[in-house]
Amino acid sequence: SKSPIDKYKPALKTLIPFRPFANKKNEHPNDKAGLVSTMTFSWFTVLVLRAFRKPPSTEDLWQLSKYDRTEPNYARMLRFWKNEVSSKGIKNASLWRVFIRFIRTRMILTLILTCLFSGVVFISSGIILRKLIQHVSNPEYSLSHGLVLVGALIAAEVTRASLLTAVYVINYRTAVRCRSAMLMMIFHKVLHLTHVPGSISAGELTNMCSNDGDRIFEICRTGNLVVMGPILFITGTVYVCVLIGPIGLIGSGIFILMLPVQGILVKLMNSIRQKAVALTDQRVHKINEILTSIKLIKMYSWEKPFSDVVHAIRVKELSLLKIAAFLGSVNISAAFLTPVVAAVIMFSAYVSFGHNLTAEEAFTCVALFNVMSYGLKLMPISIKSIADGAASFKRLQEVLCIKDEQDYVRKKTRDKQNIIKVENASLSWNSKTSTVDETDSKVVEDTPVTLQSIDLTVQNGDLIGIYGPVGSGKSSLFSALLGQMELLGGSVAVCESIAYAAQEAWLMNATVRENIIFGSTYNKILYKKVIYACGLEQDFNILPSRDLTEVGERGLNLSGGQKQRISLARALYSDRDLYLLDDPLSAVDAHVGKHIFFEAIFTFLKSRGKTILFVTHQTQYLLHCDKVFLMKNGTLIRTLEHEFDENELTKSEDKAEVVGDTTSASIQSPGSPGKSLNENDLEIQGKLMSDEERGSAIPMSTYYSYIKASGGFILWMLMSMFFFINVGAQQFGNFWISFWINQGSGRENFSAPVMFDLTVSNSLLDNPNFGLYLIIYGVVALAMAVISVLRGFSYVSMTIQGSGVLHSQLFKKTLYATMTFYDVTPSGRILNRFQKDMDELDTVLPFLWEMFILNFTTLLIAAALIAYVFPQFLIIMAIVLPMIFFVYIFFRPAARELKRLDVLSRSPLLSHITATVNGLDSIKAYCQLTEFAAEFQRLLDINGVPCYLFACANRWLALRLDMLTVITGVVTTVLVIVYGDVVSPASAGLALSSSFLMTGLIQFTIRLLTEAEARFVTFDRIKYYITNIPQEESKSTITPEESWPARGVVEYSNVSMRYRPGLQLALKNISFKINEKEKIGIVGRTGSGKSSLAVTLFRLVDSSSGSIIIDGVDIKSVDLHDLRSKLSIIPQDPVLFSGSVRYNLDPFSKHSDDALWIALEKTHLKPLISSQEGQLESTVLEGGSNFSVGERQLICLARALLRNSKILVLDEATAAVDSDTEKLVHEMTKEMFADCTIITIAHRLTSVTSCDRVIVMNDGEIVEFDEPNVLLSNEHSQF
Repeated sequence: SKSPIDKYKPALKTLIPFRPFANKKNEHPNDKAGLVSTMTFSWFTVLVLRAFRKPPSTEDLWQLSKYDRTEPNYARMLRFWKNEVSSKGIKNASLWRVFIRFIRTRMILTLILTCLFSGVVFISSGIILRKLIQHVSNPEYSLSHGLVLVGALIAAEVTRASLLTAVYVINYRTAVRCRSAMLMMIFHKVLHLTHVPGSISAGELTNMCSNDGDRIFEICRTGNLVVMGPILFITGTVYVCVLIGPIGLIGSGIFILMLPVQGILVKLMNSIRQKAVALTDQRVHKINEILTSIKLIKMYSWEKPFSDVVHAIRVKELSLLKIAAFLGSVNISAAFLTPVVAAVIMFSAYVSFGHNLTAEEAFTCVALFNVMSYGLKLMPISIKSIADGAASFKRLQEVLCIKDEQDYVRKKTRDKQNIIKVENASLSWNSKTSTVDETDSKVVEDTPVTLQSIDLTVQNGDLIGIYGPVGSGKSSLFSALLGQMELLGGSVAVCESIAYAAQEAWLMNATVRENIIFGSTYNKILYKKVIYACGLEQDFNILPSRDLTEVGERGLNLSGGQKQRISLARALYSDRDLYLLDDPLSAVDAHVGKHIFFEAIFTFLKSRGKTILFVTHQTQYLLHCDKVFLMKNGTLIRTLEHEFDENELTKSEDKAEVVGDTTSASIQSPGSPGKSLNENDLEIQGKLMSDEERGSAIPMSTYYSYIKASGGFILWMLMSMFFFINVGAQQFGNFWISFWINQGSGRENFSAPVMFDLTVSNSLLDNPNFGLYLIIYGVVALAMAVISVLRGFSYVSMTIQGSGVLHSQLFKKTLYATMTFYDVTPSGRILNRFQKDMDELDTVLPFLWEMFILNFTTLLIAAALIAYVFPQFLIIMAIVLPMIFFVYIFFRPAARELKRLDVLSRSPLLSHITATVNGLDSIKAYCQLTEFAAEFQRLLDINGVPCYLFACANRWLALRLDMLTVITGVVTTVLVIVYGDVVSPASAGLALSSSFLMTGLIQFTIRLLTEAEARFVTFDRIKYYITNIPQEESKSTITPEESWPARGVVEYSNVSMRYRPGLQLALKNISFKINEKEKIGIVGRTGSGKSSLAVTLFRLVDSSSGSIIIDGVDIKSVDLHDLRSKLSIIPQDPVLFSGSVRYNLDPFSKHSDDALWIALEKTHLKPLISSQEGQLESTVLEGGSNFSVGERQLICLARALLRNSKILVLDEATAAVDSDTEKLVHEMTKEMFADCTIITIAHRLTSVTSCDRVIVMNDGEIVEFDEPNVLLSNEHSQF
């Protein structure tokens, strides 16, 4: 381990005043800056200049210092957490203690600096102010004495600014280190959790990395300032008692009384905030689910019920946020109100006991109370950051305490001939998040067993076929072999080198090639062989940039077959020993399926000695397997080694030949020439995801939109008056003391202004209007309290209303956006709007604006009071204000753009989290955990740069404004000294106390303004979405009858369609007519345009030309809701939503329980649902992850039954079910939809041979359309 000197050597070098620094590209100047540069943030000036000339990009910024990057800090934080768990046990371990240990040294140093800062503030605002008033009161003091006081004031102010800067220099770097370390630790934990449905969702994890990460940053930034309040309170109390004796304790008592009040307010606020955060998680989770399933939601016209669900959660969330914000506003008001109330009560008691209140006593006490109030104002901010941070640590600790995956899979079986050996293994999905219990190692008795008594031995080079009914446990068996389940008994041994192609293909938001090579080195020869084996060459030819085309999140712009074959290609390219292929042929046509089986599975893999476990419902391929296993009810009930009816399999194989030799040439050989475009050009053409919008200055229209959303100009003008009266009442108290003291006994007549009033009296008690003065002073304080509450309630109501309106507008625009928008926009970016941006709008922006308006109004009135005493002060302000304005204008672009880059760099981070959680099984199977963790670390460091620099930007501004505003304090002090013989001590005290108040307040107010403007970027982004998201056109020129469509006649007339401008036509001049009650099958090669027909029928994408007529009505003239609500579809990818079975079947609650049970019975789901606890109310987890893919498809079928539409589309609806279930489904649809038009899009011949007619598609065109038997009898038919 390093010695203390070596450990802190880099930090100690910072104490060198000036250090030469050769600024290498992207090297952070922090590590080479000297003391002067560090303390003045001079190293940051070059970035301010750069940003002023042009908006910087991420590439223009420095990289994080090597000491601030994620890697070393994560390693240190993880070490501390492991030590904590080791010493305290997992139940008693505390992430809070780990956090304190992580920042211990830096925290102690900043606490010492904060104490010194507090001492300097006390000296400046207490002792020096008193000496200045004494100077005015005593004519014997010389001018040189006054100048010494001016020098002391300047020294104190410079020291004060320097000490506070030193505190923030340390705090900012601590914050960026702690935030990245904590988030990296959470991400690593999630990577190593068992894939347990419901343990932690992508939405929850993104919320942690976004909101909780910010709260960790804030607690490091402002948490230690909490000590400032007690220090200033103690020193202030002692000095007030020195001035006026024990009565000073009365004033301090008021402050003490406010502490428990603030404590109660903060505790309530924290409790309510935690409840609000839980609702935020729910809302974000639901929105994430909606974004994932948006295609189905649109097809079913379910926007409204899902909108209602989100709205209901949002209403509850806003009601809690409103209460929390009001409590916070009361807390702020209490900090402003306390010094006035303390002064009123203390001064009243002081003069009532017969003491004469002098200007020296009064204004020194007022200044000290202002200082104590300053500490009180900081305390709510610090306490809030500590409370929010503690709540975040609690949430993060819950994740860290989730039980790690059970590493039950023994690697490399002893018998080298056996690549898999499973003996009497029983396994289950543990559906609930469980925390580690160090004493309980027993299996919970009521844990539901998914796989029972599994015995499986697989030798090297075997091709194993697995089939079985829906929900029998085939996919669970693969999960068991991957170590993703909980072992209840027996043993599992599997080799280490595994490739896995999941039943639901998982793709990254990257190019096709990147999805296939998946982090491996690009081998052109191997790559071509894989592409040929998976039949992808022709698909590459129709993609905009071949394999350099971006596929979008979850492969939204690809067909199901294309996604599945890319997933299979990834497995082949990985060159592993064991291949787990989960129903890889379900989404492809029979010809392509045959090609894949024989070229990819049989030739490419088996002939090279690879071991393959192959799940399929297409039993014709089982003939070619070495062994066949039948799974039923979670058990391998028998092993079949071709002991089944081979004639039946041969018959199935014959039936499966949908496409004949005519199209065999469509699958090119590995050496087939492709397009010879330059790969860089292809990469540009293939870019799918749009770059996020960026702008320069925030236009005034943005502020206008916010004001309009939160009540309008009139209400905001009235609100401004409330603020002005509120602050005016506070400052009037100081003016009234000055006026009162100047009146003395009230026995001398005077007519001169207050500034020239030289009335002297020995006692205020002798004034005949003493009682009136006291009553007015008290009434002003009382009025201030009442107005503060009214102002706080009104302000919070307006801003929360604005948040609610904007969220509703944003969500509506997002929900009704075109599918093109979802194709080109990552879901992480959209989620960022509803998560981080909305959190800023809900809590941060209102708080900043409230503080800014209060402080700005205080500055105006304080400046007016100084000008009232010294009109010459206006001349100085006329000089200083333009300088302040210049610094502000010069600084604005840097703050705004850094905040924008901070926000922009979050989207890839959140998208990566979502992709990782969704593809965790595949990531683990391919041993890519390290690579995905490294990518998260890289993205975290990229985001950390603007996050840290934005904080530095605010301190750069604060220090320069501090230096400028010292001028106002010095000038006021000089005026007091110069005009000391003509200004009364009371007036001088009023001017000095107001000046001291302004000195620190100007920079704080300007900083609040710049931070509020910078954070307004989040609102600007929300407004951009509200005004720019392309919306679906729903022009209704015809309102069809309620019974439409009564017949179900569908006619396509010269229909052409492309998905986005610039892309090739997906449908080319399509014309056909489907008659009433006709059953039509649509077949064709993957990517031939089959699903595009359904897309145009539901108007997910409007046709470029031509028309689609349903029962004589052109669907373009019908409202989208009216159209889609009359159609039904069972999609290729089954979609379920978190909630209940009832909610998934009937989100509108239109049907009775009997109707739901009938639908479940007809789809053979009644036994499954009735056996579950809660039955119709039984839980469906996110994505339906507690059901198999086949079961999900059957639930979707039951859903379609309940809609009772005249037109039904089956888009590969039976691809994921076994042949028996498929047969039952087709029989059921024939029976239940006998009077309906059915359009069946399929790959299997068995799915369409019973149709009245069949459409054969190829390259977006209809090449054949006739009865199945006619097409089959034609030997030249592609069918």
